[in-house]
Amino acid sequence: MTPRQSLEQAKQMADAQRRKLRDTAKSARARLLPARLVGDAKGKARDTIGELKNDTLAHVRAHPILTALGVTAIIAWAARKPLLKRAPSAVGRIYAALSGNLAFSQLMSQGDDKHSDEGDPLSPPQDNEELSHG
Repeated sequence: MTPRQSLEQAKQMADAQRRKLRDTAKSARARLLPARLVGDAKGKARDTIGELKNDTLAHVRAHPILTALGVTAIIAWAARKPLLKRAPSAVGRIYAALSGNLAFSQLMSQGDDKHSDEGDPLSPPQDNEELSHG
């Protein structure tokens, strides 16, 4: 190989390497365009949301009771202010009913002025008078 052929071969190799470097730079620039980055991010988000949806549906189908409890807790938390305004009286009535201090008939008649428990044999004594007679 003559020095001239060797020089031509080196020049061709340098040109090939330069073209390869230019193509790599063009491809890198194309990948870093804002529109391309936004499109890639949207595609990745779409894929992630799809996977999350599928995983969530599988979990809901596998654990319907836990899901219902979770949804109920979220709704209760969202409606906590109106619930807390009414809670003291409602909790008091429920506690009285559960502890046996309030008969079912009294519980049902609370707030109903037309209903009277007088003479109802199933209602608990109102005063200690009936307890002292027995």
